[in-house]
Parts: sequence; C-alpha cells; structure tokens
Amino acid sequence: AVIEVAYGGEVPADQVLFMIDSCIYGDTAAHSGDVTFSEMKLLAEKAEQPGEGETEPEPDTEPVPEVPEGTEAQKLLFNGDSYESDAAEAAETVTLTYENIGGSAYAPASADIAAMAKDCNTFAVTIKNNGTETVQARFDILGANQNAGLQTAAVNLPAVKADGTQLRTDTDWGGSFIDLAAGEEAVVFITYNNADAVRGAVTTLNVFLDSARGDENTYSGSVTLSEMMFFTNEGAVQPGEPEPEPEPDPEPVPEVPEGTAAQKLLFNGDSYESDAAEAAETVTLTYENIGGSAYAPASADIAAMAKDCNTFAVTIKNNGTETVQARFDILGANQNAGLQTAAVNLPAVKADGTQLRTDTDWGGSFIDLAAGEEAVVFITYNNADAVRGAVTTLNVFLDSARGDENTYSGSVTLSEMMFFTNEGAVQPGEGETEQSEADAGAAA
Repeated sequence: AVIEVAYGGEVPADQVLFMIDSCIYGDTAAHSGDVTFSEMKLLAEKAEQPGEGETEPEPDTEPVPEVPEGTEAQKLLFNGDSYESDAAEAAETVTLTYENIGGSAYAPASADIAAMAKDCNTFAVTIKNNGTETVQARFDILGANQNAGLQTAAVNLPAVKADGTQLRTDTDWGGSFIDLAAGEEAVVFITYNNADAVRGAVTTLNVFLDSARGDENTYSGSVTLSEMMFFTNEGAVQPGEPEPEPEPDPEPVPEVPEGTAAQKLLFNGDSYESDAAEAAETVTLTYENIGGSAYAPASADIAAMAKDCNTFAVTIKNNGTETVQARFDILGANQNAGLQTAAVNLPAVKADGTQLRTDTDWGGSFIDLAAGEEAVVFITYNNADAVRGAVTTLNVFLDSARGDENTYSGSVTLSEMMFFTNEGAVQPGEGETEQSEADAGAAA
C-alpha cells in the first residue's frame, strides 16, 4: 500500500515514529510480523494545514486621487525638539534633520493645519529621504480632541503613493506609514475624516521620522517635505457616509405577445370629462383647474381583463401645452385593508427603456409628459397579492397627485390599453406584499 501523510503545526517536525502492532487500543496480546517500508519521500507540495481556510480576499485598492486643477502648495511651520528644521517660518519646502532619535521615542514634528485642512479630506506631500539609510515616516492627521479617552486622535483614512502603492494606516494607534530607501522620493496621498464626531475638526499634522518604529534602536537622517497640499477628493468615502446604493438592474421592456388585443375601458371621475360615454379603446380625458393635491382619479373596472395577467400597457399622449404628470394605480379588491395603498404596481418602464418611478409606499407609477409628447408605458403588477386581493381597478391621476398647491388644466388621450402576461416579470412570493402591512392609512 502507498500511504501519504500530510503534517503541519507550529512546532517543526524532526522525526518519524513507526508503531507496528504495538499501538492497538485495549489489546494485551503479543504480536510478531515482518513489514518493509520503501520509497519513503518528503514531498514539497503543500497540503492544506490545520487552521488554514480560504484566503482573505484582497481589500479594494485605494485609487490615486486626482489633484484638482489650481490647487496650491501650502506653507507649513514644523516644530519638534527632536528635529532641526531649515525653515524658521512657514515654508512650502522643509528639511527636517535628526540624530540618534529613538525608534520608540514617538517624537513628532508638528504643524498647525487647522485653517487649510478644515474644508478638505485629502493631504498630499512629496517626501524625499536625503540620507544613506532607509527612513520610516509616519504621518498623523489629528483632530482637536486629542484627549478624548481614545488611543489616538488621528483621523487618517486610506493612504496611497502616486504610483498606486497602498500604504499602511494604523487605525488603532494612528498614522499612515511609508518606508523610503536611501535617496528615494515619493508623492503620498492621505485621506482623512474631516468631520469626526469624537475627535473633532482637524487641527494638527504630526510627522514621525524613524521614531515610531517601536524598537530600541537609534536613527539619524534627513528628510525633505514639499508640495504639501490639502484638497477635496470627491471619490473618498467619509466614515458615517452611506456607500452609494448600487443602481438597480433596469427593468427590461416587455414584449407584447402576438395577438394581444386592445381592451375597451370606461373611465369615471368627477374631475374629468371623457369623450367616451361607453367603454372604448381610445379615451380622451380633459380637466380644468384640478388641484395638485386633489388626488382625484379617473377609474376603470379592469377585474375581468387583468386577473390572469401581470402587465398593463398603455399609449398616453399629452394633448395640452404644458407638462402633464400622470400616475397609474393598479388596485387590488381590498382597498380598505388597513394599508396606505391598495396598489399592487411593480416596476414600470417606457417602450424606449426609460425607467419610471413606482411609489410602493403610497402607490402608483408616474410619468411626466411634455406638451404634445406621446409614450408607450408598461406597468407590471402583482396579480396574486394575498392582502390586497385580486386586481379590480385602474386609477389614473392627471396632475392631481403632484402633492402641491397649484392648479392644472389639460387633456390626455389613452389608447392601445392591453393586459398580458410578461413571462420575464418576477412576481413577489405568494403571500408577500410589496408594501408593509403594518402601515395604516386610507388608500390614495
């Protein structure tokens, strides 16, 4: 038999033990035998070790900020007992020299940046190691509350070099770090939180040169800081700001099944005058001085034609000289079920792919039509809402669901009104509803 044994652990392996018939639990008998071992090899291939699992995904890389055109270098004055500065006053370029500084001295060169940093979120600096040994620089951007009971008052966020190299930011103890080889120069961008509720407004820049290594060595060197700028990086996400919601997948334009016929509808509503006294395939609704908050519908019975379908299509034309806002509510039978709305509308889309707004709190799918504009609208609906019940009614609000105090007059024509099943439409799970059942209120 060929046997492979993977091994691992914190202590290096140094021997192999073979126990032949001498390690049988509960067996007190004596055994004799003859066993040959051959082809014994140590394989370099790495087996999965205990405690090893999936590797952590690499964090998203911080993009290199783009400095806005016209951003000017700032003049800073650095003070610190452990450093000698070549600038006695605030300057755009400063060289800091140090001798025999302790690797655990945590001795900063400090500059007041309150005025220039307060309306920004990114600090940029060009740093050059003038010495013959590697330098480790740490930058802390500090809030005003430096004794707020926290380990650090630093408000640093991600940091990156101009070449895209990601730099380490210590969010526990503060600071963004960069190591520079002898003679190396780099451009560094440090994003910071300019509205930290605990640490307060940004006031100070601390620079630690070789004194925040955390070791017992001493270091000497010379570093030049220049092109120090503060600006707003529009792409930086500040803590407390919500990540932008991803755009929802666009609702595809339904395909009307071949042979689908236009339906005849009869609209009733005290606020509208209809040109059709009976159910018709084309209806023009005219209105005068209707209130923008009247919420006055023209209603049609659609129970028979809508019940076995999930999509309503209509061609709507604005015959007037002003923009019209139309709202379509497709209502279930239980219009007083203790809900804000009995509407069972789902996504809506125009035939050109334009996504329309559907209000799932108060109901309705909305479209704005410019003077003379005509559009084909598709509205998907839930044809099996367990609370609102089977679909019974179509309500059309023309300029009366705007929610304002203005009055409106206009004329709109509805035609090619069809109900069909869109096989690609996703219906809410049986028994689910799109609106909260706990919300009370009258149906709009």
